[in-house]
Amino acid sequence: MESALKRDVECDDDEFIKNCLSLVFLQTSKSLLESNIDCTFSGSTCVLLLIIKNKVWSANLGDSRAITARGEKIEMLKPFEYSHDHKPDCQLEMERIKSKGGRYKL
Repeated sequence: MESALKRDVECDDDEFIKNCLSLVFLQTSKSLLESNIDCTFSGSTCVLLLIIKNKVWSANLGDSRAITARGEKIEMLKPFEYSHDHKPDCQLEMERIKSKGGRYKL
């Protein structure tokens, strides 16, 4: 994937970018699981923004949020959220954690 992105830094094909971002998260997960780190009851967090030309892709994992500022002038900047936190106090996230055999503490 790294060589593919280096080869075509101007690529803005949505499916290609989505597949690359998914692959990065899967490769990182695999590396962690193959390491000597006991991650039985651990969590992870990551937030990623990829900007090519005028397109932005975001990916997040865990309790992270991607926010940028938008506006014509500095005094007119407004926050823009690209992603949402995956917090266990959100009912959907709590159910997802439990369905995977995980545990959470509020």
